[in-house]
Amino acid sequence: MKKRTSQSTCHRRNTTLRNYRRHLQLEPLEDRRLLAVLYRINAGGAQLAGTPVWSADTTVAPSTYSNVATGNSATGSTTATVDLSDPSIPANTPMAVFQSERFDKPAGTNLIWD
Repeated sequence: MKKRTSQSTCHRRNTTLRNYRRHLQLEPLEDRRLLAVLYRINAGGAQLAGTPVWSADTTVAPSTYSNVATGNSATGSTTATVDLSDPSIPANTPMAVFQSERFDKPAGTNLIWD
């Protein structure tokens, strides 16, 4: 059985939400950098040096930050040289990060990172 909500309760909720939005101030994040790296994952690849390290996410030892155990994903890699000269790539980013991947296969549960 569904619980009924009175009109006055709905009105109070909507008024509260409107007041909250009116006082909420959003700050644009363009041209800003993350100040602290919490963790890094080399999706589809081995652990790499760094501070913090790039955690491994291999077929044999998948990352604990994804649903690989119940999902339908696979890994792939290349040995091709990757151009790291784009200014959007932070200095000292290992090329190996761009040479491996974990991808979602077409069928089954979607790959989720958490």
